Amino acid sequence: MEVEKHIVANHLTKKISSESYLWTLALIAFVQIISMLYWIDALGAKEFLSASGEWVFTKHEYWRVFSALFVHVDLGHYLSNLFLLVPFSLFLMGHFSRWFFPVAGIVSGAIVNLIVLHALAPDTQLLGFSGVVYWMGGAYLTLALFIENRDSFHKRLIRVIGISLILFFPMTLQKEVSYLSHFLGFVFGVISATVYYLLNKKKFDDEVVFEYTYFYSENDHYPGDYMKTVTLKGNTIEVNGDLPKIGSESRDFSLVSESLVNQSLRDFAGKRKVLNIFPSIDTPTCATSVRKFNTEASQMNNVVVLNISQDLPFAAKRFCAAEGLSNVVNLSTFRDPSFLKDFGVQIGSGPLTGLCARAVIVLDEKNIVKHVELVNEIGNEPNYEAALKVLK
Repeated sequence: MEVEKHIVANHLTKKISSESYLWTLALIAFVQIISMLYWIDALGAKEFLSASGEWVFTKHEYWRVFSALFVHVDLGHYLSNLFLLVPFSLFLMGHFSRWFFPVAGIVSGAIVNLIVLHALAPDTQLLGFSGVVYWMGGAYLTLALFIENRDSFHKRLIRVIGISLILFFPMTLQKEVSYLSHFLGFVFGVISATVYYLLNKKKFDDEVVFEYTYFYSENDHYPGDYMKTVTLKGNTIEVNGDLPKIGSESRDFSLVSESLVNQSLRDFAGKRKVLNIFPSIDTPTCATSVRKFNTEASQMNNVVVLNISQDLPFAAKRFCAAEGLSNVVNLSTFRDPSFLKDFGVQIGSGPLTGLCARAVIVLDEKNIVKHVELVNEIGNEPNYEAALKVLK
C-alpha cells in the first residue's frame, strides 16, 4: 500500500471576513482625507503634516514621521500607492492580527521615515505611504512563503521572488522618489513577518488540514482487514471502511457538537484524544462506555474523550445532563456520515446498517494513532484497560 499526503487547507485558505473590507475602506478613506487636506492646504496642512530632517531632528517634531505617511504630493502619487494598498490591506487584515497590521506596519513605516530623513538633506521633505505599502508587500509575501505550504518550499520561494520583482522592482528611476524608503520598508516587512510567524507557528501548524490518498495493490491488505466483520447477538454483520493504522496520522473529520457547531481535530489540538465510537447513546452498553470514559478522563491530564455516534446532538446532551457527565465531548456524524467509512466503523449489514460499530481509537497530541479496537461483539464493552494504558 502506498499513501500520498496532501495539504488541502491552511491559515491562508480561510475566507476574508467582511470586517476586513470595512477596515480597509476606513484606512483608504483616512489616507485620502489627509492627502486632500494637504492638497488644498486646509488649516496650514502643508506645513503641519509634512516631514523633513530639519523639522524632525532640529526642531524635534518627531510626530511628523507619522503624519507624513498619510500625505501624498498629488492624486497620481496617491493612486500609485492605492494600487497595492488595497489588496495587501485586505490580505493582512483578513488573515492576521490588527496589531500586526495596521499597527506594526505603520510603526515600521515611521521608523523607516526616521532613517531615511537622517540620510536626506535637512530641507528635503518626505511624503507618502509607500514605505508602509512596501512593508505590507514584504510582510505578506514572507508569511505566504512560510504558511502557504500546499506547494514545495522551492516552488513557493520562486513564486515569491517573481511576484516581488514584478510588483516592487522599479522599471525606471525618478529623482523625486525615495527608493531607500521602498527598500527599507520591504526589508522591515520581511523581518516583521518572520518574527510574527515564529511567534505564531504552532497556531499556523495546527490549522493545516491534510488529505490522504491510499493506493492498494491486489496483494495489499487494508488496515482493517483483520476484522471486517463483527457480531450482533451472535449474528455476523459487515463493517465497511478502513480502520486507521497504529503509528499513522489520523484523518481529520467534521462532526457536530452539542451546540450544533462543526468540530474537527483542530478544535482539540495539543490534547490526547480518546474516540469512543458506538451505535447509539440509548443502548445500555454505549451508556456504560460513556460513563466509564467520563470517570477515567477526569483522572488524566491533557486527555479529552470524544463520544461519536449517529445520535442527534440533543440526545447526547440530554443523556449527559441527566447522568451528570461533564468530562466528555459528544459529537454527531449526522451531517457528514463519511466519518464512518473513513474510520472503518460503518455497519454495512443487519438491523443497525448505517450506524457506527463499537470502536475505540486513541490519538496522541499530534494525532498519531496509538490504539485501535473494533469490538468484535457490538453488545460487549470495549477493552478500557488497553485503551487507557497508552495514555499513562
